[in-house]
Amino acid sequence: MRKIIVPADQYDFAGDSRILIPFVAFEKIGFVDRHGKVVIEPNYVAYHGEFYTEDSLVIVALNHLHGYERKNSAPAVYCRPKYGLMNSKGEIVVEIKYLKMSAPKGGSRLYAVQNMDYQYGAIDEHGNEVIPFGKYSLVDTFYKGRSRVKIYDKEEQKDRWGIIDEDGQVVE
Repeated sequence: MRKIIVPADQYDFAGDSRILIPFVAFEKIGFVDRHGKVVIEPNYVAYHGEFYTEDSLVIVALNHLHGYERKNSAPAVYCRPKYGLMNSKGEIVVEIKYLKMSAPKGGSRLYAVQNMDYQYGAIDEHGNEVIPFGKYSLVDTFYKGRSRVKIYDKEEQKDRWGIIDEDGQVVE
């Protein structure tokens, strides 16, 4: 779905079913209520999800400067987003600290995430680790209570794929 940005005085707030509506100001994203009043200041560089109810959680991102030393040259610094979860009050309910974050689909409850050590795992909506980081070399989006995972088989020196449930159990 394409999103078209229009001036606030031309936007049909009454026709929008979301309780909070994203807006952009100075290349940052914030959220307004159905009356156009700013509820969450524009501080975010990206978001995923929508605020349809008071209980909605939305993935938000802030830019993070990442530096590293290069061999035989000057250090390098680049900017990349880090992700976390925000509620409809603008409170960060899961710290903005993940390199990747995938929202659950189809009634699932777990967020597939990648930490700053580039390890994959899964967390719940409170940030509790449910699938341990580093157990799998990839944890995909949870859909209908299941996720595709990848693990490296050292003996055969190749990747193996499987499906796990939200308890981390392999599904046959």
